Amino acid sequence: MNLNELNKEQKEAVLTTEGPILILAGAGSGKTKVLTSRISYLIDNGVDPIRVLAITFTNKASKEMKERVLKNYDGIFGIPFISTFHSFCVRFLREEIKILNYPKDFNIIDEEDKTKLIKEILKDKNIDKNYLNHKTIINYISYYKTYYYKGNYVKSVFNEEKEKDKKSIYDEYSRRLEKMQ
Repeated sequence: MNLNELNKEQKEAVLTTEGPILILAGAGSGKTKVLTSRISYLIDNGVDPIRVLAITFTNKASKEMKERVLKNYDGIFGIPFISTFHSFCVRFLREEIKILNYPKDFNIIDEEDKTKLIKEILKDKNIDKNYLNHKTIINYISYYKTYYYKGNYVKSVFNEEKEKDKKSIYDEYSRRLEKMQ
């Protein structure tokens, strides 16, 4: 690692060894270089590689960081955990999900799967898409999960029947998700 290749702000990020740091910068500004330099600096100064966690947004950045770090430390015992946010969170959930009484091999559905499932439920319940469409239900589910579980759920006073239908669709959606586990 050559600190002379870094600007003042980059050096500061690399040399700050107490606690976590957050690096926010635009594309092509050297974030990956800073993070891999910091990881190398920590390891060179006695930090056990398995105690290092680096999280980024993209698979490409994660892969690049792993390659750069491993190139510098071929054969070290233990490697830093370098991951994307999504990968890290899934790994964490799989290890700790038992607290919520869910199985370790839970499924994660994406937006496409969610849309397909909601459309199936609307069709099965013979609900006209002009009355309630999948986008409305997806927004409702998001709202419901955000506010109901915090105890702040308030029913709409504008259309009580529609609220009951939304709740019915949500309940069916939840049942089908559980069956997928």
